[in-house]
Amino acid sequence: MRIWWRSPQTLLKAGSSALNLCLLGLGPLLIMLAMSLFGLVGLVFFTAVLPDWFPPLSTEQLDLGRKEPVATTLLRLLHGALAVYLLVCVVFHYSAAVLVDPGRTHDGLVEQLLGEGDDGSGGGGSSSFGLPVCSKCNMPKPQRAHHCSVCRRWTTTVLGIHNCVGLFNHRYFFLFLVYLTIGETYFTVMASPLAHRKFWLKSDPATGDDVLFLFAFLIAAALLPFIAAFMWWHGWLIAKNQTQIEQLIQQGPGIKFDTDGQPLINEYDLGTRRNFEDFFNISRQNPWWTVLIPRLAPPRSDGVYYTTVRDLGATPLSSSIIGSAAL
Repeated sequence: MRIWWRSPQTLLKAGSSALNLCLLGLGPLLIMLAMSLFGLVGLVFFTAVLPDWFPPLSTEQLDLGRKEPVATTLLRLLHGALAVYLLVCVVFHYSAAVLVDPGRTHDGLVEQLLGEGDDGSGGGGSSSFGLPVCSKCNMPKPQRAHHCSVCRRWTTTVLGIHNCVGLFNHRYFFLFLVYLTIGETYFTVMASPLAHRKFWLKSDPATGDDVLFLFAFLIAAALLPFIAAFMWWHGWLIAKNQTQIEQLIQQGPGIKFDTDGQPLINEYDLGTRRNFEDFFNISRQNPWWTVLIPRLAPPRSDGVYYTTVRDLGATPLSSSIIGSAAL
């Protein structure tokens, strides 16, 4: 205990390790919780919300020969198909973000980065070849890589998916946030009239399913602002072709000018349209509309080499920290 007290760094490291173990332990539970919530919201929508908007004909009405208007039937089918599509997209992209390997180092990476005959053990913040060196393991690393303290890989762990978010699953994580935001907005808007009548006006009779409906409605409405803000934040980073670590370094204290006194620039910012095209790997074989289809798609970069404005012969577009500074 005296050793820990006299060495705060040791105490902080032990606390960080304990926290990382807790995060790893909570991950599977949060995945099961998330999947349960997705299923609950879908169940409530099809058993309570959709019938409230388009109530089916009663037995007496059917006996009298009354038929449902064609427009009502088409609208019910349209809303049902939209709900199924959103639910499938949410579950697919969430599952992909959880299961797809975000990317990691491999045995020949040091040789690939530095060339044969150099072990990359130079001190400081860069190797003898000018490549960044990881501050945690003191090994040469690819540009824009970050050594995660939770899973010990060069990515960033997100608690809710029990996985890192890296180059190979960032697409699925972002689309999960997009479809989750759209789905929660759609569910909240559609469920609001029923919730208003049941719990504020109290004009509708109480049923045994009211607890499930109220729980699903409150969860969706409460999480919507936070999920939407998180989604817009990631969209802004993609538009700037910047990682969260790079943005944190840019906003924090430190050197932001080169030796000539010029602001460090984000050499990966190719313009908003081109940044999104690179992120979603848009090409003639993969047009924009393929983003709307839940499918597995590889990124354009291999994780070692990225397209920069210098490759395009253009002038950098934004003044911000360069990607290689994200140690």
